[in-house]
Amino acid sequence: LSRQCKNPTCRMGVLHHEQCFSHHGGRFALRVHHLPPDHGLPTEGIWTWSVCQACPPPQRATPLLPLSGATLSMSLGRFLETNFYNTFACSRTAGCSHSIHRHHERLISCGGL
Repeated sequence: LSRQCKNPTCRMGVLHHEQCFSHHGGRFALRVHHLPPDHGLPTEGIWTWSVCQACPPPQRATPLLPLSGATLSMSLGRFLETNFYNTFACSRTAGCSHSIHRHHERLISCGGL
């Protein structure tokens, strides 16, 4: 998180940037945020969930799940490939059948980030 922007005229760290990947008509944006101290998420391990932007509350959020070992060993390139080419993935949450790639904002938490 102390990593600086690669632009030599920028003095900001990664917390002040959004990194975007575009390919095959899709776009994946990556942002890093500090969570508030009372976030209520587990502080050990890496956890993931998503929020459907098309569903009304309270059906919007999927359950909090730990990342599997297989997912943790996946390269960034492979992760992006699954996001750009697997366009048929839908939510398995009751009450939501929207596309994971079009309608869901996916979140990952590790410690306080």
